[in-house]
Amino acid sequence: MTVEDLGSKTIDGVLVYGTRRTTIIPEGEQGNDRPMTNTDETWFSKELQLTVLSTHYNPASGTNTTHIASLSTSEPDPALFMVPTDYTVVDEEKSFTIAWGEK
Repeated sequence: MTVEDLGSKTIDGVLVYGTRRTTIIPEGEQGNDRPMTNTDETWFSKELQLTVLSTHYNPASGTNTTHIASLSTSEPDPALFMVPTDYTVVDEEKSFTIAWGEK
């Protein structure tokens, strides 16, 4: 296996660092009649600790790409974390009962 540093670039506004790993499978090792080259390319954000884009190429199965789309680093809407008005908050430090099924 060889590993190649692809440097840095920006994907969807996020700074990422890339690596490419290339593996050559010798002729006959997996029933192949000639050498096969598998390639994995990964673009990783150190800031987010997240792989933003990865591509795997295998001549037997083709290309598989995973891309985090619509990535936003802005603060989420606080309403996403609010308890809905029709829910009851239970203080778990006191005794309470959970009822299952019909009453």
